[in-house]
Order: sequence, then structure tokens, then C-alpha cells
Amino acid sequence: MVQQQSRHERQDDDEQDSHQSETARTTAHDKEKYNKFMEELDELLPQTEGEAKLIWEGYIQKGGQ
Repeated sequence: MVQQQSRHERQDDDEQDSHQSETARTTAHDKEKYNKFMEELDELLPQTEGEAKLIWEGYIQKGGQ
């Protein structure tokens, strides 16, 4: 009975290690996707108040569409 418990404990440890590795890979992938998204967003957003004003004025001239 003691041997069965230690076999089960080892299996649980292996599953936990596997889950932690998967979580680390997912987290790294998510961070990479987030960073790429933020870079793309920075390119789309106005960089200065002047650019923002021009975009807003164009939006208003088009009737808010």
C-alpha cells in the first residue's frame, strides 16, 4: 500500500510539473502576443496632440462616422 501511494504521488508530481511547464509556455506566448499587439496599437494611435486633433476634426467633418 505504501508503494502504491508513492507511485501515485510521483504521478501527481509529474502531472503538476507538466502543468507548470505548459503554464510557463502559455504565459510566454501570451506576453509575446501582448507586446506585438501593443506595438501595432502604437502605430495606429496618434503620436502627438496635433495628430489627434486632425483625426478628431476629420471625424467630425465626416459626420461622426
